[in-house]
Amino acid sequence: MDTPSRYWLTILSSRINS
Repeated sequence: MDTPSRYWLTILSSRINS
């Protein structure tokens, strides 16, 4: 299974950007 690190990073970035 792929690492969710990328997903988390995207979500975090989105939250920070908001």
